[in-house]
Amino acid sequence: MSGDLEVSALAVNITIPPELRWTDTRRGTEFQLTTLNIRLLPDGHLAAKAYGRPVEGGRGAYVSFPVPD
Repeated sequence: MSGDLEVSALAVNITIPPELRWTDTRRGTEFQLTTLNIRLLPDGHLAAKAYGRPVEGGRGAYVSFPVPD
């Protein structure tokens, strides 16, 4: 094993407090934003994605949200 360390990306997941969450509709289902994922890419740029779960509950459904400007 060499002593070199190669990092392809670093990520931070942020849980959004309830008072700052917003909703969006996907495939006829209303989802609420729950998480932001911020990644530092190998080229030094940042990438952000927002994710949410169904407002009415439901397990397994987790969709991406548009990140507002």
